[in-house]
Amino acid sequence: MIKLNNIKKIGVISDTHIPSRKKFLPEKIKDHFKRSDFIIHCGDIISENVITFLNTISPTYAVKGNMDPDDIKHPEELVFKINERYILCVSHGDGSPFDLKHRMYKKFISYNPDLIIFGHSHYALYEEFAEIKFFNPGSATCGISANTIGIINFFQNKILCEIIVV
Repeated sequence: MIKLNNIKKIGVISDTHIPSRKKFLPEKIKDHFKRSDFIIHCGDIISENVITFLNTISPTYAVKGNMDPDDIKHPEELVFKINERYILCVSHGDGSPFDLKHRMYKKFISYNPDLIIFGHSHYALYEEFAEIKFFNPGSATCGISANTIGIINFFQNKILCEIIVV
């Protein structure tokens, strides 16, 4: 478990597929992520150059996606304890997008998470199930309905997630 304190904002990105689907990330990402305490990439990075670029904006943690080649050496899941209070679980996901949220629930329920963050479907999602928030930032380069990223804001008594079209 990665323990981080004094966190107010996290940038979240997934399914960049650089350079197989796009050559570069949208420039707007810099503006949205520049005041983030850190960035989470939810996998399908394809090129480690994406993480190098994101690290120029803010420190970046990443998980490996199902399309990532063997030379992408990130873990398959991450668990964070934020501000000594909130448990965040991160994985890319795999298989059918239709029951992805439920598979993420089963994968991480033993951590008693406040927020489960995942990618894979290329479809942005923010909803609550069984008193747990689920957040998928969609895809920054090849989204289903739009290219999107996410922001997570932490307040004293709540977490707010936002989906942003880029």
